[in-house]
Amino acid sequence: MFNKLFYKKREAKIINVEKISSNLLKIDFKTDFFEYIPGQYIILYIEGVVARNYSIYEVSLNKTVFSIIVNINGDGIGRRSIKEFNINKEIFFAGPMGDFIYNNNEVTHKNWFIATGSGISPFIPMIKNIKDKKDIILFLGARDKNEFPQINIEGINIIYSITNKDTLWNGERGRINRVMIEYLENEKEKEDISFYICGAPHMVMDTKKLLEACNINKDKIYYEKFGF
Repeated sequence: MFNKLFYKKREAKIINVEKISSNLLKIDFKTDFFEYIPGQYIILYIEGVVARNYSIYEVSLNKTVFSIIVNINGDGIGRRSIKEFNINKEIFFAGPMGDFIYNNNEVTHKNWFIATGSGISPFIPMIKNIKDKKDIILFLGARDKNEFPQINIEGINIIYSITNKDTLWNGERGRINRVMIEYLENEKEKEDISFYICGAPHMVMDTKKLLEACNINKDKIYYEKFGF
């Protein structure tokens, strides 16, 4: 947190706040020229003091509007304040920054993305920039089906899983990383897959440990580290 106070701050104005699931908000910010690499993040200074990291969900074609997805469940000071965000509110941010980006030099042919909640944010622009989408699987987990954001990416396989046992549901059930491991057990060429993980820190680390227990090379496991 201390170091975040010394990043160069930039100004932006909120131009849209949209609820995209029961617990997720998409917020659009207007700023000056904004260029980034899919997978990077910003530091958002809430009320000018509280610093929180958010992956970038999308950037407009003219590179003056960027969007983030925020999970508003919980009662932390950051989430409480974001729930009150309105159009035309001016904020400060720093970035983009970070090295959690798609590895174009990777020799593997399959890419598996594992996400929960707002962890979907960096994966959407990553996936859109991959030319051959036929060997992509997106594993998306939530507590309940109404927490899944409405996303539209053609040509990829999306595996949804919920942990709420009381909900009527025809998809997978259980923690998404455990579901992913079940799919992995049926893969004959595990060494041909690259894994990208983003979500709550405990999910990310649990998934990393599960993959390593399956003898997946650490060099094939990529994850967002700003939550650690």
